[in-house]
Amino acid sequence: MKAPRNIVIFDGTLQTTAFINRLIVGLSKQHQVYVFGFNETLAHRLPGVTYVPLGSTTRLLRLLLVSIGFAFKVLFKKGAVSTFFSYCKLLCTLQKQALVQRNLETATRVLQPDVFHVQWLSLLPMCEPIIAMPDVHVVVSQRGYQNNVRPFVDAENKAYLASVYPKIDGFHSVSKAMTQVSNKMYSAPDKLDMVVYSGFNFDILPFRKEYTQNKVPHFVAIGRPHWKKGFQYALQSMKLLKESGLSFRFTIIGGDRGEELKYLVAAYNLEAYVTIS
Repeated sequence: MKAPRNIVIFDGTLQTTAFINRLIVGLSKQHQVYVFGFNETLAHRLPGVTYVPLGSTTRLLRLLLVSIGFAFKVLFKKGAVSTFFSYCKLLCTLQKQALVQRNLETATRVLQPDVFHVQWLSLLPMCEPIIAMPDVHVVVSQRGYQNNVRPFVDAENKAYLASVYPKIDGFHSVSKAMTQVSNKMYSAPDKLDMVVYSGFNFDILPFRKEYTQNKVPHFVAIGRPHWKKGFQYALQSMKLLKESGLSFRFTIIGGDRGEELKYLVAAYNLEAYVTIS
């Protein structure tokens, strides 16, 4: 068994997604995991995981208080007098964005993690000082819109990724297809890109050995209301079922804020068939 590592998970907030939480649970079985974030409201914390608040990006007073704490940490734990006085200057001039950046860097320097795991490509500009730290290995997750779409509709973003990717120590891709997309930005013989699928232990679900089959089929879909999820095609399919005279129910969980989905439900006259929650 490999020696336990100190691993930081950073996705901008303490309220990590279900996907990232499963990653954290898996890592925490063998390693010490820290979650860095600028959001401090957290209803449920994963056991054995250390959460490190970096302040608030919306509440100035909270950001200042957390920043003062980091200023004294870097002074007494690292003896960095110049950094302490730099903090004092930022605090006195209320430079909010600079304090946000400094808190992330300071938390990393104080902890000195073995691995710093960046969950979203949009966070890479903020993480560049950490990428430059010689003793911290930076790993980037590759999934979703920021990998599959944005670089190919935003030339500036693609050029930026092509420049920063060679500095990354490793990549975590959710599929082989994602690796192929990543290689369009940067490809090298020694590039470390591991495919780790989004795992779920179905054994924890209480499946019934005996169940009663519904007379009316009930379809369920789960996901955020983004065009990438394809809910619009599902609703078109439900429209065809309705026009065929079939009875059914369709529930979309997680789509409550999707105005387009609600519009399509009304446009297809599916109010009696579809529930969006």
